[in-house]
Amino acid sequence: MNGISSTLIDNILTNNLSIENKLGIIYSDLSDHFTIFHFCTLKVKKVNYKKTTEIRMNMSKLNVEKFKCKISESSWDKVYLESDANVAYNYLWNVISMHFNDCFPAKIIGVKQRKQPSNPWYTSDMLKMLRKKNKLYKKYVLSPTPLSFHVYKKYRNHYVHALRSAKKKYYSDKINTTSNNVKGTWKVINQILQRDVKSSQPGIPSVFFDGTNKYESSEEIAHQFNTFFANSGLELVKKITITHNDPLEYIQPFYPQMLSFQPPNIEEISEIIDDLKLSTAGHDGISAFLVKQIKHSILKPLTHIVSLSLATGVVPDDLKVAKVIPLFKADDKACFNNYRPISILPCFSKVFEKVVYKRLFFHINNNSILYKHQYGFRKHHSTYMALSHLLDSVTSALDKNKFICSIFLDLSKAFDTVDHTILLSKLQKYGFQHNVLKWLRNYICDRSQFVCINGCISDRLNIQCGVPQGSVLGPLLFLLYINDLCFVSKDLTPIMFADDTTLLLCHSDFNVLVDQVNEGLSFYDKWFRTNKLSINIKKKQIILFSVVKRHVHLIIK
Repeated sequence: MNGISSTLIDNILTNNLSIENKLGIIYSDLSDHFTIFHFCTLKVKKVNYKKTTEIRMNMSKLNVEKFKCKISESSWDKVYLESDANVAYNYLWNVISMHFNDCFPAKIIGVKQRKQPSNPWYTSDMLKMLRKKNKLYKKYVLSPTPLSFHVYKKYRNHYVHALRSAKKKYYSDKINTTSNNVKGTWKVINQILQRDVKSSQPGIPSVFFDGTNKYESSEEIAHQFNTFFANSGLELVKKITITHNDPLEYIQPFYPQMLSFQPPNIEEISEIIDDLKLSTAGHDGISAFLVKQIKHSILKPLTHIVSLSLATGVVPDDLKVAKVIPLFKADDKACFNNYRPISILPCFSKVFEKVVYKRLFFHINNNSILYKHQYGFRKHHSTYMALSHLLDSVTSALDKNKFICSIFLDLSKAFDTVDHTILLSKLQKYGFQHNVLKWLRNYICDRSQFVCINGCISDRLNIQCGVPQGSVLGPLLFLLYINDLCFVSKDLTPIMFADDTTLLLCHSDFNVLVDQVNEGLSFYDKWFRTNKLSINIKKKQIILFSVVKRHVHLIIK
């Protein structure tokens, strides 16, 4: 429709004029021609679709208050009399669980399809402007005059300008409020680029293949996922040609010892609970929200149990069970290997871990144990700092007319292949002794997990290697595991962000640089194999920087 000629492009044909028919045109300026619609009444058999349901707890305000009242009236004398942290925690949990089940009865509800949320900057005033614009456009179409077109076009431009301004202001305000939060800033950027992580994750397919077998039921898929996640680290380690070198040879011979934990007080536990994020509940069903609600009633017994745990080196067994949710990465959705395990631990586990983390990090920071160019999982460190260090190194070498070679390494399932024996030996070498080492050994070993898919829960499987992902201590333990990587070569300098490693080497003589790179890489290869870590060859990249504009033949063995 161009205001001069009218053509009929889209057609609807029917061979039955006896039924009720309604035809019409949708006037819209989204395209150069209008959409037509056809509405007819048909007598067809009604299809009864299976209603999707799920079980949810009735978390009404009344029930929450009832739960708080029940917990406040509970006696914790048995907790204080118990000398075993595992038994003491079980009693605390049994009391909480009993009142939880009583106050929050499960109910089956129908699951409605969620409507796509509208853009947050699109206000009711914007909607009114849109309707007015559409009315002016329809008026112009029905009465195409220069005046009606001018009025429509002027208001359309006004609407588009208002829309763009509203969107710009919304995201500007969001960026300003998250300026000191890198994670929050990237969340806003992902929204702007329409790649929001939560909304982009597809659902779990109903059929999976593992190369030979086909799995169709949710129970089978959950079981296979759990088997795959629990064994993936071990299977990868089996493919590594392990050396017989000492994994501790690169660690400095002496670090001050940390023999015991300082027990926490009630104020510290209270602050930790206040800072808990309102995330998904673990296998026990108790969320951070509920823990915050009953905080004042459980502070004293919980502090006693945490202190008992640190003093005896015993971590309650129930806190070492992870609920795993498969998170799709890329490629084929029906392939188990294309999912990442997201471990959700009990809320109380995070309280224990935060207490220990604070004490471990004080020892680590006070003795400068962590490599200074490790930028991952550390406060006041970021990818920006790692990139800045890389750029400074490259520009400095080029200013001196030197060649600089950068080798980018990526490890396959690094967190999942951490060897427990090697990790504990390194922790001991870094000064963690006696009760501290005993607690860490108890925390790392004898962990289990299960996978939950569409309400179906797999059997629990023990974890033989790796550090718990989704935990508070897992990232710190991993940093300590790979910390001695910086001492492997005197020539290659590593820049690290967790397991992502960039090796740098510069030299004025190109041939010498190649020899030193190959020699250094042989040392790193030995270190990775000794520590049972596997380099992802497909993701390895090498870049040579030089002020000399000529083709060079770089051979890396």
